[in-house]
Formats: sequence, structure tokens, C-alpha cells
Amino acid sequence: MRMLNLPALALTGLGLLLSGPAASLAAGTPDPYSQPATCNANTRADPAALSPLMPCDVPTSGDKNDPTLIQQSFDTFSWQSFVALASPLDGRTAIGQGAGPGGDAPAAWQGWADALTIMTPDPPAWGQVAPPPAACAALVDGTTPMMSMVGKTPDLLEAADQPFDTGPLIDQNGLYVRYQILINKPMYDFIIGNKLNTRAGQAAYKPTQTPPNATRPMMTFPGGLVTGSVTPGQPVATAPGYDGAVMLKLAWKVMGRTDDPATFHTMDALVYTKGATPDKDTCQKQKMGLVGLHIGNKVQRFPQWVWSTFEHVRNVPQADDVARLKSTDTFNFYRVGCSPADCPVNKPPPHPWNPAVQPFPNGYKSQVTRVIALVEAYKQMNAKWQAPLKGSVWAHYMLIGTQWPTQQNNKANPTGFPFPQFLANTTMETYIQGTVPQSSSSCIFCHNNAVDTAGTPSDFTYILERAAP
Repeated sequence: MRMLNLPALALTGLGLLLSGPAASLAAGTPDPYSQPATCNANTRADPAALSPLMPCDVPTSGDKNDPTLIQQSFDTFSWQSFVALASPLDGRTAIGQGAGPGGDAPAAWQGWADALTIMTPDPPAWGQVAPPPAACAALVDGTTPMMSMVGKTPDLLEAADQPFDTGPLIDQNGLYVRYQILINKPMYDFIIGNKLNTRAGQAAYKPTQTPPNATRPMMTFPGGLVTGSVTPGQPVATAPGYDGAVMLKLAWKVMGRTDDPATFHTMDALVYTKGATPDKDTCQKQKMGLVGLHIGNKVQRFPQWVWSTFEHVRNVPQADDVARLKSTDTFNFYRVGCSPADCPVNKPPPHPWNPAVQPFPNGYKSQVTRVIALVEAYKQMNAKWQAPLKGSVWAHYMLIGTQWPTQQNNKANPTGFPFPQFLANTTMETYIQGTVPQSSSSCIFCHNNAVDTAGTPSDFTYILERAAP
């Protein structure tokens, strides 16, 4: 994330953010597919009490139009969301206190639905998994998830033309990074309840809600909100409310022999790779380590969603730190001392891209640096949240940034003038980092183009374009 331009931010229209009915944290009209919840209601609070409760809103009403405090509220919302999502799936164990190396345990999101497998005429019920490809059938045990994506977008290898400079990411062992797209129960219920999993259902769907950044009814996923007063308490202040839709994009690397499992959140997965013909398909059970996480969280007050992105702390160096690196420094996606001629920086791998052939031919490995430096405010925010996680795998992850709309009710500009303007995760927007409009990564600007198979806006999610005939 680039340096906060606080004067410019103050001039973009924060009055819309903090004033008027949309700023109220009082009762609203919940979407019928929202889930009643007890919400984490702290803002900019001491994170020593790591709560498994998701925040339902970004409580900015007390920030007095101070851009620094507002950004801190959004970033705290991101860290609260991360801690809640990373809390153990069993609902009893505290984060970082699991039985695995570094206190690891299956994370709460590991019970969520795979967004791509539900876009069929006969989607699996919530909590169930789709039938596996034949190549994985012998390995299925009912609990191990399958991974097949080798890019942030599911059709990376099939599409002839990509809108941006993109490509797969290859780790330092020459292996392809794999990806997942997961959704929570409110989002699953909205898609299945409205029959948006099929093209026919999408064509028949008639939206009834007009979001505050639109002039006519539009598809509107359920948004989180707080419905009652905040109750101060130990270990965390709470409030009644509703969970909104949440979608995750996760990036995973195959754990190598030099990777310390006490420093990665890991899980076993069935890694499926298509071959030239079905009989050449392969499926292997492998230990995967989490290296990147996007969180898209629909908050009722922010129709453009709130976008948070996290990475493993050892993914890549910052571009302006490369000259100061030591020969002993190691990264997941960068080799110290390799010349630009031998290791082109931030460039997609050479074609052909064929995950059936691994390691990548000719010893190729991605050489990635972070283009937009992490500013001091983010280093301090991360240190604040990593401290109580010390000794656990989760202390090895950091917030890269939070993007949010500064004018969420602006009907003339549906994107709401997002801040920061650019935000990139090196495992997902690897090759489009930077500050060039329409070319560099921006969650809200990009997702504003999302439509369903009928060509109608799909509320900032591309998932619906994967619907079955």
C-alpha cells in the first residue's frame, strides 16, 4: 500500500462516509439471507483479546472525520476479520492453541463452500463437498478439500486473452501455487436461494433492492450490520447484528522440505491437475501452506464491500530493500543474488504453462518483489496484532492493506472513490502491482466490472459468471 495521502483523502468526500442515515449503527433492515450474529464491536482496540467473533460493521462514527483514525478503523476491521476466520473450526480452541505445529488447527473458513463447485444445477448442500474428478476418487475421505486452480482466475490456462498481464506463480521449488475461492453461509444462501447457480436462474432473477450507489434495483448480496448497542465486556466488546456475505481467495504453496510447518498455516489437500486427456489427469494428496488471503466482506453501509488482503511475511522482499538483502535471507517467491537477466523480476513465467509438468522446465522459479512498499503505519499495525499471536503460525502473516469506498453513496460513481487507489497481493496480483490506472491492481475498480451470465451487474463478484447452463 502506498503512503496515505491524508489531505487528499479528507477532500474526497468523507462527509458521505460519516454523516447521514447510512452512518448510523442502529437497527437496519437485514437481508433475508443474513445470519443473526453476535458481532465483535471493538474498533482500534487492544488486540490482546483475540476474538473468534467476526466484526459486522466498521464503526467509524467516532472517528470525527480524521483520516488517520478512519484508516485505522478499517485496518482493525481487517485484522479482526482475519483473527475470526483463522480461529479453529471446532469453535472451542483459541487461535494459536491447536494441536498442530505452531498451535495450528483447521481454520473456521475450512467449513465454507467452494464457490466454483456450487455453480451447477445440482449444487452440494452446505457442509457437503462436490463429487471429485475420477483421478481423485481413490483418495477421497470426505474431509480433504480439492485444489485445481493455478491462478487467481479459474480459467487462467484456458482463456486465450487475459485483461491484464497475468500468469501462474511458481515457488522456489519450481511448483505451481494453487488457489481456492470460498464463500460463507449468507453468500451461499443468497446464491442458492435465488437460483443464481444456473444461467436460467440468473436470467429469471429480478432484483428488488436499490443500493445507495445505484439509481435502480441491482443484485445486492446481504450486508453485515450492527443492530443494537455495544456492550463493553471482557475479553471483547460485542453487539447484536447480522453477518453479511464474505468471499475469500486463498493462495497455497506445496510445503517443501525446507519449509517450517510451525511458520505456515497448513492443510492437506487433493491437488488435481488436468492432463492432455482424462486418462492423463493426476491427483495427489499434499501438504499445502497458506501464502496469501483476500477477504471481500459485504458490509451494509458499504455497497462496494470492504477488501482486506494478507500475506505470509516471507513471501517477497520490498523492491527498494533488495540491495540491502543478505545472502542468507530466504523468501517463498524470491531468490537472493539471482541477476535480473537470469531471474526477471515480476514477469509471468515463459509459455507453455502446464501444471502437469512439474517442476517448471529449465529450473524456472518466479522472482517477485513488492512494488508498493509497506508504510510505517502498516508495520506498526501488524506488530500490534502479531504480538499476541507470537509463537503461533498466525504471527507469520501480515496485513498488506484495506481498500474501502470514501463516498459509498455516490450514485454518479458506483465505485465510491476507493482508498487506497491501488492494492495488490503479491500472490494474486503478482504481475499487475503498481500505480497505473486501469492497469494496476484495485479490488473495487476491478470487481465493479463483474457481471453474471446474463450480462447484468453481479454486486462486485465474478463468481456468478461461472454458472452452469
